[in-house]
Amino acid sequence: MDATSGEMKRMSDISSAAVTPAHDHASDMATRLWGPRWRLRIGRVIGIILCIAILFSPSSSVPGSWADVCFRAAAWLLWMAGGTLRFWATLYIGGRKARTVIDEGPYSVCRNPLYLGSLMLAASATLFLHSLTFAIGIALLMVLYARGTVPAEERLLRERFGAAYVAYCRRVPRYWPRLSGFRSAPTVEVTLKQLGREYGRAMLWLWLPLLGDVIDTLRHQPWWPHLIKLV
Repeated sequence: MDATSGEMKRMSDISSAAVTPAHDHASDMATRLWGPRWRLRIGRVIGIILCIAILFSPSSSVPGSWADVCFRAAAWLLWMAGGTLRFWATLYIGGRKARTVIDEGPYSVCRNPLYLGSLMLAASATLFLHSLTFAIGIALLMVLYARGTVPAEERLLRERFGAAYVAYCRRVPRYWPRLSGFRSAPTVEVTLKQLGREYGRAMLWLWLPLLGDVIDTLRHQPWWPHLIKLV
């Protein structure tokens, strides 16, 4: 009887695996490849490669022109908005994401404020660097996040929180903020460990304006090597 039961269980497992939807396997793969550690590493590597390539290409911007002034102003606005949004979101989600559906503060108007803040920071880097190449690279990276990471994370949250998360998804847009839905409790539970991690990440993007200025200044120097031509 035990051997028969074991054989039936094995057959059942094989059948279940055979009928598992392909998109679930794809989502699992996306979750593994674009988990918190790997997505940060991959994003940093891509960013470093792009910055090095741009560094050794001539700049098409004209320092002091109205276009340059407008680009820099927009870059600073996006940089401040993105950094503020990331810190604000961390205050609400730090240490609570695995326990409950976060639907207050920035999460009451947008389901992914951390990603939205990161996108703003990346866009500011594009403007600081005056580089269309960097913009294209960041756009491709964001497509990978939007098509791989975010859907896989949301699938896991639906499995964990069920109807509560499904209702949240119906109420709050994935990316574009709906300000009319804002709500927040008078007090917020803050986890210092998670807040410390965000400060650690901030040490990277706080240098974006200076890095952009240094790279753009070097690209304008006649003695600086221009090895490749990028837009």
